[in-house]
This record gives sequence, C-alpha cells and structure tokens, in this order.
Amino acid sequence: MNDILENVFVKKAVEEYELPLSYVYLIKDLMGERDEEALLLILLSMFIYLNNGSICIKNNENLKNLWINLGVSEVEKRISNFFSNINKYSEIIGDSKSYTPIIFDNNSLYFQKFYKSERAVKECLEERKGTSFKNNNIDEVKKYVSSLDNLDQFQKAAIFLSIIKDFVIISGGPGTGKTTVIRFIIDYLLQNKVYEEKEIAIATPTGKAAQRIKEIISEHNIETSTIHRLLKYNYINNSFYYNYDNKLPYRCIIVDEISMVDIVLLRNFLSAIPLETKLIIIGDKDQLPSVEAGAFISRIIPEGYKNSFSRLLKDIVDDEWIKEDGKDDIVLLTKSFRSTKNILDFATKVNSGDENFNINEFSFNEVENFFSFDDYIGVFEYKNPANFKKFYLKMLSTYFDEKYFSLINEFKKIESKELYFDNKIKALISKIEGFKILTLTNSGFYGCDRINEEFAKYLGMNIGAGFPIMINKNDYNLELFNGNIGILIKFKDGLKCVFANKKIVSFNMLPEYSIAFAITIHKSQGSEYERVLISIPEEVKPSLLTRQLLYTGVTRAKKAVLIAGSEDKIAFAIKNSIERESNI
Repeated sequence: MNDILENVFVKKAVEEYELPLSYVYLIKDLMGERDEEALLLILLSMFIYLNNGSICIKNNENLKNLWINLGVSEVEKRISNFFSNINKYSEIIGDSKSYTPIIFDNNSLYFQKFYKSERAVKECLEERKGTSFKNNNIDEVKKYVSSLDNLDQFQKAAIFLSIIKDFVIISGGPGTGKTTVIRFIIDYLLQNKVYEEKEIAIATPTGKAAQRIKEIISEHNIETSTIHRLLKYNYINNSFYYNYDNKLPYRCIIVDEISMVDIVLLRNFLSAIPLETKLIIIGDKDQLPSVEAGAFISRIIPEGYKNSFSRLLKDIVDDEWIKEDGKDDIVLLTKSFRSTKNILDFATKVNSGDENFNINEFSFNEVENFFSFDDYIGVFEYKNPANFKKFYLKMLSTYFDEKYFSLINEFKKIESKELYFDNKIKALISKIEGFKILTLTNSGFYGCDRINEEFAKYLGMNIGAGFPIMINKNDYNLELFNGNIGILIKFKDGLKCVFANKKIVSFNMLPEYSIAFAITIHKSQGSEYERVLISIPEEVKPSLLTRQLLYTGVTRAKKAVLIAGSEDKIAFAIKNSIERESNI
C-alpha cells in the first residue's frame, strides 16, 4: 500500500470529503501488507464517518450511498461479501470481547475507543433509568412549581421532575428558558435544604457557558465549571482525577449544553458520577452536535418525540400531555419567549426540513435600514466574491461607524483603573453584541478570518481600539474562557480589553485570541446577538452546509437575520441534515 495516496478512492475522499492525510496514513498502517480493495474501502468509510462525527459505520443505505459517491461499482455485492467474510480480518477486526483496533458488534464497525465509550455511556444510562424518586414530598414540590409566575407548563414540568427524580433530560431551543429552569431548580434545592451548596455542581463543555450560568446563580456559591475542570483533567498524561474508580464528591450534578459534548468526554463524565447522585442533563437536540464524534442528545431523544407524562404531573401540565404510559425522564421545552415570530417560523421550517419557506429579498441599498429592522429574515444574493466583500464591508462600516470609534476614543483621557461601568461603557459592550457576522468556517474567502482581516484593512490597522476580541483558550488565572468576547479600548495606561463582567486585562496579557467582527457558527453556540449576517459561500462542501448549522446560526438572532447566499443554498442546507451513526 505504498501508493495509497494515488488510490482513486482515497484521492476522492481527501478532495471531496476533506479526509485529513493523518487518517490516510492510519489507514495505511491498518492495511499493513494487505492489498484488498474491500478492506481499504471499509477503513476509508470509517475514517470519513469519524471525520464527520459518527461513532461507527453500519451496513445500511448510508454506507452504500457513500460507496456510490466514491465511484465504487457493484456496491451491494461488495459490501455484502465483506461482511460475510469479516472473520478473515480477525487480526484487526474482532468482537465485543476483543482488543483489536476495530470492533464489529450490532452490525456496526467501531474503532475500539469509540466502541468502549458508547457502551459505557449506554450502561450508565441504563443504570439510571431504573432509579427511584429522590424527593417524595411531591405535594410540597407541586405547590412550589405552581407558585412560579410567567413560566410555560413544560418549564414547570422540567423543574418538578428535576426536583423529585434522580435523572431527567431537558431539551429546548434558544429562548425556551433552559437557564431559567436551572435557576428555579437550584433555588428550591437550597431553600428547602435538600442539598447544601457544596453538594451541587454545574458543568458545561465551555468556560463561556459556565460563566453565563455562574452569573445567573451568582447569589449561590455553587461549583460551576467546565467538565474538564470539574473532573480535574491532567494534560500531561491525558487523564482525569475523577473517574470510574474515584467518583465526583457531589450529590447533585447539572450538565448544560450537552449537545456540544463528544462521546469520549461524555463517557469519562458519566463514569465519574456516583449512581446515587441526582443527574440533570440539559441541551438542545436540534443544535449543532459536538465537533468530535458523538450526537448524544439528538440520539437519546427519539425522532418526532412529543412530551408524555404520567399522572404524577396532573395539575402541572394540561391533560392532553398525561398518558397511561407517560415517560417522566424527558422534557421538551417548546415555547419560545422571544417576540420574533418570523425568525421563529423560519427556524422551525429549517429544523423540520421544510423547504417551502418565505424570505425577504435584501438589496445593497437597504444596508442602513437593516439595523432598525425587527423580526426580519432576509437573503442577499451576491453576484460574485467581489460583490460579497463589498457588501460585508458596507454592513460592518455602517454598524461600526465614526460615532462608534469617536466614543471609543474618549477613553484615552482616563486611566483604566478609573473606568466606571456606566451607561457609556455598557452601550459599547452592547454594541459589539448587537451585530455579528457568522461563517461556516474560519478559513477561505467567506470565512471569519478573511472577513476580520479585510475589515481591519478597511479601518487602516491590524488591530486596535474598538475591535471586538474573542478568547480562544481558557485562562483560569485570569478567569477568561474560550468564547468570551471583549472590546479593546485605549486608555492613558495602554491598550486593554474590557469584558462584560467588568474584567479589564492588558492587551499583551490576553491568552490566545482572535478578532471577532465575524466568528464561526460553531463559536457562536450559547450566545445571542440582536442581528446576524450568515455567510454562505458560492461553492461549499455538503458536509459544511447542514440543517443543524443553519438552524444554529439563525437562532442566534433576536431581531434580524440576513443570509448572504442564494435561496438554492438555503434549500440545500435545509435538506442536508447531519446523520451521525451511533447505537445509543
């Protein structure tokens, strides 16, 4: 297999599926001296799937379609022959009890690490499904939930079940009040002395998400951190202090933004939680899944699932949701508390795969009006790359105008220690959160790096006062986290970055950062902006333009969404749903 890079199927995988060359060399190692095309195709498929976030490959239509797209002939016959004769590859493919690099189980092929992770996650979930009620004072809890004003019935159901049960999964889109649910759960548990503060922990996949929750429950001294920090990750030997043999010391754990957690981290996390500990899992099943392999919450909640509760929830939810076989371990939050009907309707169509959408056609001449639009969804069909560049520079320069930079320059007159967080500085921080360009990728002409670079050139500087900055690496000493956005301001004592939490850090002390006039949709998860511009390239690989990506981008906006691209590209994204293979 010395000429593996010249293989026609490998070439196509690298070019069309963006298969990293590191994976190609791993395939070469696994192949060894074998020169069998069927095995090469299976390994190629496994790495393509892994690169797209799947845990395994299955002998199904998806695999057949992949082989057809790779240009393989007699697909059904060749796949059937491989699986019928799989024992001939016993050196590298074994059963569930084997220690081979690849495991064949449940008509699926896994890499060993992901097989063990998936099995461990399934075992943890099965153990928890049979757990008993944690709080038997049901009438008191019902009275508490009934007393809460301005909550949807499903929010109340989520709070009620989270208090009385050991294990609950809560899923809801942006604006459905997930963080409100967390706050009321915590309030009850502490006020009624069910747990002490030190017995509760809240975990998230990112520091930014942890910081947001910490601000919401700031009156309580509860451990709120990333999953890695909660488990005490050791970067030197790639291990966790808390694990299957050394459990976490908490009686109640809430994990938020679960959709962003990959299967390997999820395994480590769940394995470290004592069975007797209350576990509340929260996320959005329709949002972008984790960057690494896995799609836990979208797999654990069945396709088309609707809320269904036992009689225990009578008087909390309407009778139509009470069923004889009602399940009390999953709650979907379905009501959005945002007033933007048009954006919500469009997001619903995207999420359901409905290509029959209505969208306003936006023209270059409307740029100045865009920032006063409310509940708006539009598309700007640029003619060519140059027209796209002209358009986003016009959008950014209109929003970040002379008035904005004049206000920034006023701070040159004071020392940073004299800064008072008055309405002026609050307005500037609100300004950088008011409009964001969201991209599919970092790189390329339509990526955020290029857009930030071009606007910096337009302003006549590489970086400087007025630039929004996104932190890309956690710094626990400075309490700055991946995804935090601040604004650069020039004071008498130098250039500094000011954050919404009133933290001021010298520019030369910042951890790894990037300019943030534009950011990727992945990076925008967990954030909200008044208005967004979503950049869709003229030519884009199918794996990049998906329903989940578009849904996530659209739902970042509270007032207006503008998509730079064609209606055909929007329709393609709506059709192109991420399907990650797993047996959870």
